[in-house]
Amino acid sequence: MRRLIVVLSLLLPAGCGANQSTEPDSAAESARTSSGRRDVSAGTESGGQDKKATSAAGKLTTVGQVELQPVPTMVGPLLKRAELLARQGQHGRAIEALSQLIGIAPDNAQAFLMRARVYGVIGRNADALADFSAAVRLAPKNPKAYNARGFFLLTRRATARAVADFNRALALNPSYPEPYNNRGLARLAEGKPDEALADLNKALSLQPKYVDALNNRGFIYLQTKQFKKALADFSAAIHLNPESVNPYNNRGLAYFRMNQYGKAVASFTEAIVRDPSNPRYYEHRRRTYLKLKKYGDAHNDAVEVARLRTLAVLSARIRSAPQIPEGYIARAQYLVNSGRPQRALADCSTALKLNPRLAEAYSQRAAIWLRLNLPDKAIDDCNRAIAIRPHEEAYSVRGDAYLNKKDYDRAIADFQRAKRIDTAVARAYLMRSRNLAKTGDSKQAAADRRRAFKIDPTLAGPSASRPKLKSKPESMPKSMPKSEPKPKSETNRTKSQPQNEPPSRTRRKSKPASKPKEPSKPKPVSDPDAASP
Repeated sequence: MRRLIVVLSLLLPAGCGANQSTEPDSAAESARTSSGRRDVSAGTESGGQDKKATSAAGKLTTVGQVELQPVPTMVGPLLKRAELLARQGQHGRAIEALSQLIGIAPDNAQAFLMRARVYGVIGRNADALADFSAAVRLAPKNPKAYNARGFFLLTRRATARAVADFNRALALNPSYPEPYNNRGLARLAEGKPDEALADLNKALSLQPKYVDALNNRGFIYLQTKQFKKALADFSAAIHLNPESVNPYNNRGLAYFRMNQYGKAVASFTEAIVRDPSNPRYYEHRRRTYLKLKKYGDAHNDAVEVARLRTLAVLSARIRSAPQIPEGYIARAQYLVNSGRPQRALADCSTALKLNPRLAEAYSQRAAIWLRLNLPDKAIDDCNRAIAIRPHEEAYSVRGDAYLNKKDYDRAIADFQRAKRIDTAVARAYLMRSRNLAKTGDSKQAAADRRRAFKIDPTLAGPSASRPKLKSKPESMPKSMPKSEPKPKSETNRTKSQPQNEPPSRTRRKSKPASKPKEPSKPKPVSDPDAASP
């Protein structure tokens, strides 16, 4: 059984929730996942306690196995394989396995239900709805099938049809708590908080430790400004399941409304720790930091929000076309530039499984190997890329790998093929020049050194880029000009006062002398403008 996270902001009427310009988005808005897929916050398809929500990449953490009927022995392994593939995010292969299973057992409602969920993850809503309806048709007296279809319709904002399915599920089993929880969400989306609260209270009376229902009831209290009751429900949900993400986020929103910004930041941070790929939590914390005038922290969260939203767009493209390898390559490039080489490596490997002759995938993976300081693996992948289609990127990465291995001859040869000129190329020439000098090939060493300094003059040292100063003349010119402009600091001097003497109180007439006397030492003065330059 799996849980999807409620996206109430998409369901609530306009005007409900926090002020968008000054406060974090409402708890209901936390329904939008980082991958762009819209789910419902604490709604439950098939019952059970709160499980970890779907990840930003759209992987199914748990696929509910609703026991609609006995499963034949030969069908069981296919179901397990399909579930494993779905968890790994290999949605196309999961659908293939489930389609094969349905071909073997066309009356197996569980297979249709599982395939419907996978279709929903990748956005094939029409196919998902068809499979949900097939499960209902095959198991018309099982309330879990109606609840699962109703939950899917609720997340697609088909509220009236969702309520009809929840009513049917409750008619078949009035003691089934999950339809009460989900119908409560639907009532809230319809702007009926009293009816929603009644349904959630009923769900909790049937299952007091129902984490999703506690979180959703707390949200209703939050919207009706009953903050103490909201905090009590969110804290109870966290106590029952400390790894549940939404109660932390919603508790942060409650603290924000109460102007307790420090506690709000702490709660949003707990949500981020448990789901670091969700941009909403960073956005909520960013707005709280602004209230605390922590502008640096707010800026850092804004950068992370932008990064995650870009990643969500790339992931959405992959889900819409999972068989196209170029989508994985684009996301891998973004991931490696964002400092996530392991995830990028997985995307490159997936692209190569889809197309083993894709040269760009090999060169991209080679760059990741090099980032992980594995130059030999990088060289192997570059060789494969070049064998398929020689291109500059492969030569460039292989050149860096050879430079890492101190094989300067091969590095320089690959840099030349890549038509590359930068500091790494200059360093390769400089290091080779030192090796050549040690072997006695001074002529080639000098040529390499000149080449390195031409590409990057800073490698020659600070004096190489410093402008040369004109040398000072050894002797003064024979004839001096009769008059020179006085510096501004000499404006207070008298015309007859020597430049090297301090000002005197009385003016004395100069007497001719046969021998010039040595100038007297200047006396200390207090006027800086009267001091000699």
